[in-house]
Amino acid sequence: MDLAGVFMYNSIHAYGTEVNEMDEKDKRIKELEQQVAELNERIAFLTSKLFGKKTEKTRRLQEDDRQLDLFDLEEEQSEKTEDSKEASVKSYTKKIRKKNRKIDTSKIPVEIVNHVMPDEKCSCPKCCARLVQVANPKIREEVKFIPAKLRLLEHHQAVYKCPECSSDDHSKISKAPMPRSLISHSKTGSPSIIAHIAAMKYVYKVPCYRQEAMWKLRGLPLTRQQMSKWMIDVFNNQLSPLYDLLLKELKRQRFLHVDETPYNTLASEKANTYYWVVTSGKFEEKNIAAFTHSDGRSSDTAKKLLSDFNGYVQTDGYAGYNFLDRTRHLGCLAHVRRYFVDSLKNSSYKASKSFSGEIVKDIDEVFELERKLSTKFNDDERLNYRRRKLLPVVKRVFSKIASVTASAKSALGRAKNYALGQEKNILNIFEKGYFELSNNSAERAVKESVMGRKNWLFSSTFEGARANAAGLSLIYTAKLNQLDPEKYLRKVLTEITNIEVFDPERFRQLLPWNIDLTS
Repeated sequence: MDLAGVFMYNSIHAYGTEVNEMDEKDKRIKELEQQVAELNERIAFLTSKLFGKKTEKTRRLQEDDRQLDLFDLEEEQSEKTEDSKEASVKSYTKKIRKKNRKIDTSKIPVEIVNHVMPDEKCSCPKCCARLVQVANPKIREEVKFIPAKLRLLEHHQAVYKCPECSSDDHSKISKAPMPRSLISHSKTGSPSIIAHIAAMKYVYKVPCYRQEAMWKLRGLPLTRQQMSKWMIDVFNNQLSPLYDLLLKELKRQRFLHVDETPYNTLASEKANTYYWVVTSGKFEEKNIAAFTHSDGRSSDTAKKLLSDFNGYVQTDGYAGYNFLDRTRHLGCLAHVRRYFVDSLKNSSYKASKSFSGEIVKDIDEVFELERKLSTKFNDDERLNYRRRKLLPVVKRVFSKIASVTASAKSALGRAKNYALGQEKNILNIFEKGYFELSNNSAERAVKESVMGRKNWLFSSTFEGARANAAGLSLIYTAKLNQLDPEKYLRKVLTEITNIEVFDPERFRQLLPWNIDLTS
């Protein structure tokens, strides 16, 4: 090969090497750009979580320029001519204050307060004659708050004997029946005191250490340790038959919602233990919610929790529920929407042009159609309505989701993968009329333990954590059945002091849908 050929060969080889290097660099640049985009998206998401509005409501999302804009007002305004811009007058939007709703006081006992003239002033200023009352009109109403009072009850038990047999050595002494003490050898652990402590803890989420200060101000120095022991004794022991009946009744339902949330139990070697919650469906005969505490989140816990249940389960898609036997699974459309809301918050595009915004809008249409369901519909009518009105929209949503291209690591990619992974379970919703579109029932119940966790912080022992589960179950189920939780618990605790021998039927009468609080 002559010198020119060698030069040509080397040049071609060098050029090929440069091309390969440029291709590698271009590939690397694209990878880095993708990585930067994903990291920027992640930063935007975390910033939104930390400083943004924690809401998924479409109305609130519309307030952000990057979020859902259903009407695209800016595009409309851009179509106006220059003349119309010059002729426009500055305007403002006046906030309409909501009128105060009239508070219903019909259930509050009425006490009439008469304001009369004092005797020394009840005379005519001219002739000094005695004034005569001619009217007593009602001028105004006000609600009076009567603070709780403590009262010490001394129980005296009457003792009887037969006067005719008094001389007999075998004469029998009779005593009047009286209820046992709820807490043995304790005059402060009465049904009313314990019901109030439980209501403060499980309804209003006031931990025992704060209640300790409240009781001290009332003149009853109860310690937090004492109150905690009472909660464990009452809910883990004395009310355990009632809690077990609640679980059994729950497993008789056709359809259940399930969810779980972490909780800190100091006695556990794990970073988190879990509260699992199971609730009945909205269209079931009984409104029930049951909390269970577990040391883990494995599928074994789910199997144990729903053993003997043969029906339909709606979840958020957690893989631990996939191993449940004898159950059909339903997905949650609200969770699909939530993933796209997160993607929407991270989007750099205008909301009206965002794919995620379009999906959120379509899913909102499904829920809006669901809200138009007549409350008088039976299961079959409800199913027919959903198949005609909702199912085509849902299928259209999943068709759109399947068609989009997105990086698996991006928020949109995660939303797509979750949605398509749950598509089959969500379409199962349209098999029965008593199913629901979302798992929100369980999520609302889970919030009870989440709000409690924010105030209680932790439980020292597993016994305390289990007592919390039983207490939340009974009190939240009472709320679902439109009962005053404290009155319900006070009635239950009073009734069990009259039960000497365990009687399932008597405990069954204490379930929230059976009990009579008027007597």
